[in-house]
Amino acid sequence: MKVIFLDIDGVMNSQDRAIYLHNLYKQGLCTDEEWYNWDMPFKDTLEALDLIVKSTGAQIVLSSTWRLNPDRIKALNECFKPYGFQIYDRTCHSVSIEDVKRLGFDPQHCYDCSDMAAGQPCKPYTWDRGAEIALWLSEHPDVESFVILDDDIADIKPYYTKEHVQTDFYKDALNMECAERAIKILNKVESD
Repeated sequence: MKVIFLDIDGVMNSQDRAIYLHNLYKQGLCTDEEWYNWDMPFKDTLEALDLIVKSTGAQIVLSSTWRLNPDRIKALNECFKPYGFQIYDRTCHSVSIEDVKRLGFDPQHCYDCSDMAAGQPCKPYTWDRGAEIALWLSEHPDVESFVILDDDIADIKPYYTKEHVQTDFYKDALNMECAERAIKILNKVESD
């Protein structure tokens, strides 16, 4: 199985898109619904994601914080439906430090949840996205290749560098250049 670990904010939407819609909204050329849903995936990024899926047969695993909201997951699947794909799974929310170390990584951002649940014994955890991806991969040994599409690197780079395609929230997010890099990673094609 091939897997795309998909972030949403900064990958499927961008600041440029928000500014563009805001300007249209101020001119009366954009509906309230379009403006309020500026953060939903837009045509260019959906086409880039579609190219990756169609060229590789990869499944989408949601690694974005959107994975925590069932309404967001439903809305994303509605956006993906016309393209013929959907969210296959989602990563967990936080990983114990013991598991991170067992998987061979050093956690970057740690917290002790006993601070949040006073009086209850608790193990230290991390919310590093790289750790959440590592745990998901350890539970799915049938993964032959994967790519991480994310605009952030701080909590991914210490875990995965070769499999990460960084997008740009402040520009065009997931574009065709990023899609081509992702396809090469998933299809294990050596880069020039």
